[in-house]
Amino acid sequence: MADTSQTSLEVKPRQSLRPNNFDVIRLLAALQVVLFHGIEHLGIEGFGQSWICSVLKCFPGVPIFFVISGFLVSASFERSSNVKTYAVNRFLRIYPGLWVCFLVSIASVFLLKPEVFRNTSITEFVAWIGAQLTLFQFFNPDFLRDYGIGVLNGSLWTIPVELQFYVAMPIFYYLCSKLAPGKNKIPLVVMLIAIFLFLAINQTLFVGLIHYRAAIWHKLLACSMLPYFWLFLVGVAIQQHFHTIRWLFDGKFLIPWLLLHGAFVWLATELGAPTGSERLFPLLGISLAGITMACAYTLPTVADKLLHHNDISYGVYIYHMILVNAMVHLGLVGQPGYLALLFLATIVVAYLSWALVERPCMSLKKKWVKKTPQP
Repeated sequence: MADTSQTSLEVKPRQSLRPNNFDVIRLLAALQVVLFHGIEHLGIEGFGQSWICSVLKCFPGVPIFFVISGFLVSASFERSSNVKTYAVNRFLRIYPGLWVCFLVSIASVFLLKPEVFRNTSITEFVAWIGAQLTLFQFFNPDFLRDYGIGVLNGSLWTIPVELQFYVAMPIFYYLCSKLAPGKNKIPLVVMLIAIFLFLAINQTLFVGLIHYRAAIWHKLLACSMLPYFWLFLVGVAIQQHFHTIRWLFDGKFLIPWLLLHGAFVWLATELGAPTGSERLFPLLGISLAGITMACAYTLPTVADKLLHHNDISYGVYIYHMILVNAMVHLGLVGQPGYLALLFLATIVVAYLSWALVERPCMSLKKKWVKKTPQP
């Protein structure tokens, strides 16, 4: 009897997605986030206004993560024999590294400023632990406001968003299977409707309701998947139809995608939208998705040659703000050399996380698949 835990919309891999440069792209996206967080919080004056930073602002890291996630996670879901296998794989990708990172963050505060914990109530401390280990990593307790920049690891707001993507994926496929029974892929018209629906939510929240941004409900919605799911779905749509549109990306990083993105950046600037803001100017999100895919499939063996399958981007992203807070607390601010130190320390810690935690845990995926009965 077939396993009914999988949706009826089963899309078999039609064409290999490898080789590709996603490991390098994710690393560069994570380092872009590190750069601007470092410039801001370490007080590196002048460099943030340089032409290099002006260019890099046009390639925001977080939207790139969301597009890649939609592309790869949807492919992973389609390859999974059932929802349980998919869920275990997603768990192993996120939580082991995240939990060890949280332990490191606690240790860093305890070593550098132990008095933070002395007047903290047990209830508040336990609530913080519960939030960090589950789905509410954006929660930052008041007792940490006097350490570093006041927010121990603000970058983790994207983790709940990503986890919501993971939960939404099977639901989305199930609903699409009901809308298009018997189809072996989600119809393009359905994908486009869903993308425009969530893009409308994005624009409503960040443009129409921007005056409410100080309200708690606005902050919570901004930390949910709702305003970002359109970017994730763009990645899903590209993956779903990759076998027919791959020609748009193979070897086409410079022309037309980079030129198109440059044109959209110019147009956004002329219209007064912040540089690189896909929130206020959605066309930038579309061209950024195109650049991401074109970069992934232009000279697609570059990532393997440079990184040798060492994917340290996750570690770079989740650890860098812990290091920023430590440096701010120690007074290592104001000098460009401290920014270089931040990059070096982040890469070292990220590699340790990959080698000692993430890669060993991800290797459990194969063991789990072997133990899981096939439908």
